Amino acid sequence: MQQGQAAFNKKDFVTAFKKFKGAKAFLEGDKKRSDEVEVWIEKTFDGIDAQRQEAFENKKKAEENAARAAENERVAKANEQKANDLLKKVEEEKEKTEAALALNKKTIDALYFYKDRFGLAAKEIYGKIKFGFIDKNANIVIEYQYDESLPFDYNGFAKVKRDKANYLIDTLGREYAVAYELKDLSKEITALDLRNKQLSELDSTIFSNTELKILLLSGNQLKTLPKEIAKLKKLISIDLSNNFIYRHEKIWGVEHTMGVVDIFEENTISKEEIEKIKKLLPNCIIYHN
Repeated sequence: MQQGQAAFNKKDFVTAFKKFKGAKAFLEGDKKRSDEVEVWIEKTFDGIDAQRQEAFENKKKAEENAARAAENERVAKANEQKANDLLKKVEEEKEKTEAALALNKKTIDALYFYKDRFGLAAKEIYGKIKFGFIDKNANIVIEYQYDESLPFDYNGFAKVKRDKANYLIDTLGREYAVAYELKDLSKEITALDLRNKQLSELDSTIFSNTELKILLLSGNQLKTLPKEIAKLKKLISIDLSNNFIYRHEKIWGVEHTMGVVDIFEENTISKEEIEKIKKLLPNCIIYHN
């Protein structure tokens, strides 16, 4: 927490965000302190937004300076009598441009970019703030179309909202209608995010929602993965990180249903079991500690 605050005070918001996220995970059982960390996380996002806005303003100023410099150079060539004075002014404008571009690069470098390519950005369109994603050259990689958005997380998904509907999007911009509670499941839902719900087992209603493509279960207390998950034929990504899964037999029968399986901290799977899972799920990426 203190490290995050120190980074925040130095305006190193990316480091601050990581520290606060770590603090929140560590303080998960302490609601009061966890809520305090959440407040700092929100402040960090505000700081990131402020830096982003500053970067965009600096970029605009840099472009304006570059345009003026180009115009001054044209005039200098056309008017020999004023050539010396105009060339001097051009050099001054170039210096300003380089300084503005350097400042813009420094600000961009301070932002969080998932895989060095996807940075959350905001833009006013017809009087409303819309969110999208840019690369480090400020090129748009996902259009400004969302009313709310968070950065991409380690799973490669970003939480977004448009017209009051919640989605997860991947880095290709594909949208998955997402539910965060079992009661919100329906045939239109293709992603279910049950992370950090303290679940010890999976409710059977999950397996009847066969349209699911994304299933995020990290941060729970699962020990086994029911074989009924094989009913989810369209599942392409499942996150089991930070659970207590220790054997692979319960995963039997799902080798043709999953595209990505994440098995991170707290899952005490032996190397032998990992090799068995790899043979069982040959098309999956398997992460483990």
